[in-house]
Amino acid sequence: MAELPTMPVRTDALLGDTTDMSATEFGAYVRILLAMWRNGGWLPNDEKRLARYGTLTAGQWARSGHRIMECLVDMGDG
Repeated sequence: MAELPTMPVRTDALLGDTTDMSATEFGAYVRILLAMWRNGGWLPNDEKRLARYGTLTAGQWARSGHRIMECLVDMGDG
């Protein structure tokens, strides 16, 4: 496992951006952010993989993925 520097977290922005998320959505969002941090700030724009990074089932992603994606920047392929 690669040694990465500590990930800075602006708690006011994190909480402000996620206030209306369920606990499941928040947990998935944070797991995706952590995966992005480990991968240089980028993940493929692939819903199945994003659901896996967030430890969500396909059904959970279908219900909540749109809310999580609102907090991320879609750059086409990632």
